[in-house]
Amino acid sequence: LPYYTSDKGWVYTYDTIELAKKVVETPPTTKKEITNSTKNNVNFTDVSLGDTVNYKLTNTITGSKQIRLTKYTVYDDMSKGLTLNKNSFKVYLADAKGTKLSDITDFKTTVTSEGEGKATIFNVALSSTYLQKDAFYEASQVVVEYSAVLNKYAVVGKEGNPNTDTKLEYGNRSKTSYVEGNTVYVYTYCVGATKYDEKGNKLAGADFPLYKTIAVGTSNSEGKVTFISKTENSEIRLQSGKYYIVETKAPTGYNLYGKVIEININATYNNTFINGTYVNQCPNNGFATVDVTDSKVTLPSTGGYV
Repeated sequence: LPYYTSDKGWVYTYDTIELAKKVVETPPTTKKEITNSTKNNVNFTDVSLGDTVNYKLTNTITGSKQIRLTKYTVYDDMSKGLTLNKNSFKVYLADAKGTKLSDITDFKTTVTSEGEGKATIFNVALSSTYLQKDAFYEASQVVVEYSAVLNKYAVVGKEGNPNTDTKLEYGNRSKTSYVEGNTVYVYTYCVGATKYDEKGNKLAGADFPLYKTIAVGTSNSEGKVTFISKTENSEIRLQSGKYYIVETKAPTGYNLYGKVIEININATYNNTFINGTYVNQCPNNGFATVDVTDSKVTLPSTGGYV
């Protein structure tokens, strides 16, 4: 307590306390995961065109019943190769182990950038009204789940298609702070073939259905076969693995190539992010290709084609 002396007057000491710091003693955390990864790794997956990727954002809770938050917003930045499913959002409270406690319906999703061939930027914000409820401070985590679909703008190969948990922003009327999140990746690949004659000349007009008839490619004047998706009308993107093609239409004057042709998209991954990618090895530039040679139709002495 202050006290008075005749020579010094009132004597007291004090410390400056920044009230905004009392919102939280330790900052919250935010982390993004892929929950349906084909590679058993929450940081990346490997899928085909049109496949759905499921994401989960786990955000720890800060603030207290004594000093309540007025803002709690997660920001996300998704590459142009991923199409956000706007109807897929689920938000809920969880305990420290991630077990769901109760749904949160009082939130707003705002998309600030999206469109054909463009990156999607959005955020999910809990309402200030909800942040006044005791239930928020009695839980340990806010979990946001949503999904996206790999589209025709997806980048093939090592670069991948990133989805970034940009930040978790939180605070009250006195101060707003944020913590940064992490980035997860979706990888995909293309297959192709080049059509030649026996002399090495490139041939146009050969048709090659891709195994399971998910795409059909026709060789152009350079012999190149581009496999077009039946659903997207664009070049197919594929999960790594083995695929097969069969020539069903040969160029005029040539015999059909009579064998099933295997195309192997061989991709291996690291468990850590090295040199800008999780990919350890994959086809050059993300394209697995084969060369297919046809022989000319010969005219037998009887005068008929064989």
